[in-house]
Amino acid sequence: MSSRATMHKVLVKISRLPSSHSGQTRRTPIAPELRIVRGETIAIFALLCVQFVPSIGPALSMGALTLWALQSSKAAMQALSLGVLLIFLNRSIFPVTADVQTLKWFLLAVSALKVYRSVSRPKKPAHWLPALTLFMLVCTIITIFSSSNVLISAFKLGSFGFAVYAVLLGLRDRTVPSAYWLDWFYTLHVVVVTASIPFLFTSAGHSINSALFQGILNHSQALGIYLAPTAMLLSSSIFVNRVRLFPAFVVAVTWYLIYASGCRTAVFAVSLSVMITALSALFRGDLAHIVKRTKAMQCGIVVAFCIPLVLIPFGDRVVQSVLHFSAKSSAVGESIDFESATDTATNSRASQIAKARAAFTEHPFTGVGFGLGSEDLMGGIKTSNTFGLPVSAPTEAGFIHVAAPMQIGVFGTACFLILLVALFRPILRFASIPVILFAVTAFSVNFGEMIIFSVGGLGLHMWMVIACAYEHSVRRQSGE
Repeated sequence: MSSRATMHKVLVKISRLPSSHSGQTRRTPIAPELRIVRGETIAIFALLCVQFVPSIGPALSMGALTLWALQSSKAAMQALSLGVLLIFLNRSIFPVTADVQTLKWFLLAVSALKVYRSVSRPKKPAHWLPALTLFMLVCTIITIFSSSNVLISAFKLGSFGFAVYAVLLGLRDRTVPSAYWLDWFYTLHVVVVTASIPFLFTSAGHSINSALFQGILNHSQALGIYLAPTAMLLSSSIFVNRVRLFPAFVVAVTWYLIYASGCRTAVFAVSLSVMITALSALFRGDLAHIVKRTKAMQCGIVVAFCIPLVLIPFGDRVVQSVLHFSAKSSAVGESIDFESATDTATNSRASQIAKARAAFTEHPFTGVGFGLGSEDLMGGIKTSNTFGLPVSAPTEAGFIHVAAPMQIGVFGTACFLILLVALFRPILRFASIPVILFAVTAFSVNFGEMIIFSVGGLGLHMWMVIACAYEHSVRRQSGE
């Protein structure tokens, strides 16, 4: 064979290789291979065990996290994530002292300052920075001139901006692979699921409501909301990748725990995220690519085959289970019709929605104040018994599409939408399908219970999920 013919064959093979120009979405791998970080898993279980140290356990664990946050920006993000988990632990299982609420703010301050000092800022600012700056500026003006409680609104708005900027900047640290944070959230998820299983049939696992399961968290609603985003990340990763036994087990148990928690918010968020992600995949041209994959086709055929096998003999029982879940009914043996279940689900927040709309009608442009409700604060301002400092001022916000305009008015809501577009546009365009589901589910829980403004609670966890997905999409776009 001549050298010219050999060269021609080489050039033909090269020309058939898939291109990977910067700025284009790479199709392989279509989903991340999630792995449990073993060292971190041991550390998290050890941290939970520290909670049982008499009198000082919760404070000791918060102190340990604060010291750990001083190590690096990566450690600071880990500490913040674990701090959220610690303050939502089930008090029937883990002793939780009131001082933990104070120490969580100290942990947030230390972690944020460490991130500000450690993470190098690229010459080109992130796309979300102007949007976040605009939102904070507009809400600050609204707070000063229009808030019904300037002090509380100012504290909540300041902590919100402080925390969100730290999270978005901390997860932007290029010294840490973006895949690590997906593994981190998967590891946290596995810990919560496996630690909750032993309490599935005990009174401690149902301490708030005997009919609803809360696991190691302090409320069944918290359990469902906490598990939902990573449940979608893991389920979709299994769907398009090879099926492994342990992740499949975790997925099955997770969905059962969400069902047992009776968390309608989690189910609604999952449903909404599936629709949004499907539209995104359709416009990106990924949907046909996913369907053509052998594993996806196999899973789809198995699911399509199993559904009739379940519905035919157990159809009535399945329908009743769905209706009882929708109505959050504890009378398992009693029959419930569709109309009753629908009325119960819609009327549960009817009065809250009416009050929020009335408050918005009264203050349409500026709202009642960032972080405030349509009525007085629930339980007033809570202070620490040890330090005498205010640690929380809880409100029941309700649905985000009603609560956000009620709190910050038309002007603030418009700026918040700009921030969401800046964050989710690259996610929907460039992130892998499981990561889109991960981020969209985290935000969609706000349509059942708005927590996105609450950085002292699960809202901070959701911001970390969104920041993780954003960084994944940006690096995927650039080919990193």
